[in-house]
Amino acid sequence: MAESCTVMGKTARFALRVVRAAGFFILVLLLVQGAALFLLQNRIIYHESRYASDMAVSLFQRKLVLLGYNLGTAPQTAFYAPPADGSVPDHIWVLYSGNGGKVLEYGDLVSQPALARDGFLLVDYPGYGFNGGTPSPDATQAATQLAIGRLAQHLGLPLAAVRTRLNAVGHSLGTGAALGLAVNDAAIRHVVLIAPFTSLCAMARRVVGYPVCSFIRHNMDEEAMLNTLATREPRLTVTVFNGTDDNVIPPAMGQKLAADHPEWIDYHSLSGAGHIDIVNN
Repeated sequence: MAESCTVMGKTARFALRVVRAAGFFILVLLLVQGAALFLLQNRIIYHESRYASDMAVSLFQRKLVLLGYNLGTAPQTAFYAPPADGSVPDHIWVLYSGNGGKVLEYGDLVSQPALARDGFLLVDYPGYGFNGGTPSPDATQAATQLAIGRLAQHLGLPLAAVRTRLNAVGHSLGTGAALGLAVNDAAIRHVVLIAPFTSLCAMARRVVGYPVCSFIRHNMDEEAMLNTLATREPRLTVTVFNGTDDNVIPPAMGQKLAADHPEWIDYHSLSGAGHIDIVNN
């Protein structure tokens, strides 16, 4: 009996050591994954995409004005697409691309006949397009404000007069930038979100799981930004477009954003549209 108890005790201690070793291994693995996400997330989140040459401008169907400025010491180039008649527009849309994309690739969106009287300020992220620097939410917002200032100079208008004309539109990753602009600039009256996400943390959770996703530093949280905008008076208008065949960002994320604020978010589901081709629908 005593020998049996001894064997059982040894077995229990061995099992406990195995459990502890396994737990330690899992903890180390989570920490390594979390550290990698924390240190390398700029490369994970932002897939920097460059224009091959100045000839990339010719891909765009409307006459563009190039607006140059510096973000710190990093040169930047934004683009202004004026209305078809060249007038100063009542509405100017600040446009942000999806990840891995560039704003000049959104010519079909900007050239919609229904928007012929509107202007577009196309802002590539720092590190994208012709831009120097490193992308981040803060860098994007800082670059946008500089681009708006340069646009005011080009139009010969006071900055305040340009800001009252601004709206924002973003696709995919750009939806976070568009909402960030609205949060930072109370003059924004209308935001269009094409294939939005609830938060980058939620997107990371789908890839690396919990709790590793918690290590993300650049967590653009669209739910939180919309909650902030919900307190603004007068209330701005938000329009959400989702494609039913989006296999990158779950349409359920856009549906949740709209369902949280149904009184001022207009939701549209585009049948058969995927993550990329939704822009042309």
